[in-house]
Amino acid sequence: MEEGAKQGEGLGAGLDAGQDVPVIQARGVAGTLWSRAVLSIVDAERKGQPIMDRRLFLEFLPGIAFLVGNAYGGLLWAAAFTVVATVFAVTLRWRWDGSIPWLAVATLFLAAVLTAFGLALNDETFILIRPTAGALAFAAILIMGALAKPSLLERALGYRLHLEKAGWRVLHVSWIGLFLLSALANEYARRLLSTDQWAVFNVASDPVLIGMIYIGTRTVARSYWAGE
Repeated sequence: MEEGAKQGEGLGAGLDAGQDVPVIQARGVAGTLWSRAVLSIVDAERKGQPIMDRRLFLEFLPGIAFLVGNAYGGLLWAAAFTVVATVFAVTLRWRWDGSIPWLAVATLFLAAVLTAFGLALNDETFILIRPTAGALAFAAILIMGALAKPSLLERALGYRLHLEKAGWRVLHVSWIGLFLLSALANEYARRLLSTDQWAVFNVASDPVLIGMIYIGTRTVARSYWAGE
């Protein structure tokens, strides 16, 4: 959920008060989910209770932090939130099972790339192309991760998904395709829609992308499940 564009403002730009009802609602929902998620995982860890998919949650925690930070304060806040969330995720994952949440680390790299682009451009154009840049950067990370052995997604999700080797390749291709599709959709949206319409599209696009990734992952898992 990224904030909309506004004429004349830089990295922290957003729609003015009369135009950003969807963005304001997104900020409230994001803040509530963020605080409850972090507090619940910390509380469960303190009480020694089992946490459903807690390792998977840590993989995506920096991405959630980036979206929340961007909704509240712009790109630099998003980068700061991502750094804090990555440290939190790496610390807990290492404490739990002595491993590293690789998707979380990749998200930190993505935040650094977007911040560098933002500092270089520092105008409204970057606000409009930021979703494109983010999607392309993450697609590039996945492409490089697919060449590793084991692959990035296998390192991150292998504890949960037991796929054949071909399945991990297909999963990488499907994720890469979805992020490229996301970039293409934003390019069409920013050219064809008004600023107000683009802001609504931008708020709605992240949940849609997450849903498509979930459906794609389940589809691949059913086709290439290797068992325990």
